[in-house]
Amino acid sequence: MKNLTLTSAIILMLGMPAYAESDHSAGHGEAKADEAHGDANDGMKFAKGTIKKIDADGGKVTINHGPLHNLDMPAMTMVFRADADMIAKMSEGQDIEFIAEPVKGKLTVTHLK
Repeated sequence: MKNLTLTSAIILMLGMPAYAESDHSAGHGEAKADEAHGDANDGMKFAKGTIKKIDADGGKVTINHGPLHNLDMPAMTMVFRADADMIAKMSEGQDIEFIAEPVKGKLTVTHLK
């Protein structure tokens, strides 16, 4: 019985940090996105990038971008969500300045210069 209790406690302790981390970061990111919608760019720094691919039907855009300071993210190429109005302003090969934020758990282009 003692071994079963100890094993159960270890399993619970190992699972808790991952659960706590995912809950904390998801809620924190959504709050950051909500705060930024008050003004067009609330002091946030626009990142530079080049559009590599657009999937208008899927609401996705692939951007080779510089550092995303508001997300503490280094330069890389990745896929972002974007709404139809935002995608209509984009074309493949276009150099852009943009802000991406977590919206409902997905990194989304929210502002475009």
